Amino acid sequence: MLIDISLLLSNVVSEIKIDNDVTFSSDEIKNSGMLSLENVHVKGSITKDSYNNITMDINITGDMFLACAITLKPVKYPFNTKTIIESG
Repeated sequence: MLIDISLLLSNVVSEIKIDNDVTFSSDEIKNSGMLSLENVHVKGSITKDSYNNITMDINITGDMFLACAITLKPVKYPFNTKTIIESG
């Protein structure tokens, strides 16, 4: 997912909304311990304050599939995480 923040940095907009589905190939999750990563959705916003500090406030949801420790069969683990990242 690529996000162009140039409009935010040049004060054309005060907020950039994010509402995207994200897909991951098997190569991208290789060596992560996950069998697959599905239904990943990112929603939130990026803002800039009067001191030019950038804040990204996002919620990420989806399903991880991990191998069962006993049977090695795929087990679905839904996740929902909120992340706030601030610069400055």
